[in-house]
Amino acid sequence: MATESGAPLAITVRPAARSSLAGPASSHVAGVSVAVAVMAIGLALPLSLFGMFLSAGLFGVLVAATGTAPIRKALARHASWRARQARRDARDRALPPASCGRGTLVELTNLVDEIERQDPEVARRFELDALLDRHVSLTLAYESAIRATRMADRTTLEYMRDTYRADPEANPRRVDLYERRLRCLAQCERTAEWLADELAMLAELIRLVAQRVACPEDLLTDDTIARQLAELDDDDAARRQLATDLR
Repeated sequence: MATESGAPLAITVRPAARSSLAGPASSHVAGVSVAVAVMAIGLALPLSLFGMFLSAGLFGVLVAATGTAPIRKALARHASWRARQARRDARDRALPPASCGRGTLVELTNLVDEIERQDPEVARRFELDALLDRHVSLTLAYESAIRATRMADRTTLEYMRDTYRADPEANPRRVDLYERRLRCLAQCERTAEWLADELAMLAELIRLVAQRVACPEDLLTDDTIARQLAELDDDDAARRQLATDLR
């Protein structure tokens, strides 16, 4: 198009004006949504924490009301088991691997375990763990005494003593030393013999206790068969009486 003067007509396009309500309304809705979400989170977090504390409190009350004694007993049993295991490990470490008493210690330990399983009261009354400790101490002392006896030969000492005693020019102290060594050897032999007896008696004591615990006693007083036989006798007598009455 052109104007009357021939110049082209300029057309100006203006963008449509936005609605005056669109911007404020959307901002208001978004703000309300954010506020509601914040409030929900703020309410949910304390409620969840309150629920957790309430559950923990109820659980604690339940344990205190019903489970305290069993838990204490279980903890006491576990502590006793740990103490016995530590005691056993100490005994095993005390004896050398080549000790003559290690095999006996294994046997007696197994017997004590069996006694403890069948009758713990008997194990406590006879202090069987203390007997095992004593077995280890006696074994170590016995092996020391045996080593001491092997440090001297009686025949050689007696020969040397008699030789120097017969020589008038010999130093009398040599004779005295050989006499002392012979007396020491005799003492070592007596000590080793006593320790061997103690070890043997200790082992037999534990074996005796294990044998007594393994042997059942309640069945010896059971008169079930005698009572059943008496019932059969009464039944037979009743049948004979009934047959006599029917004749």
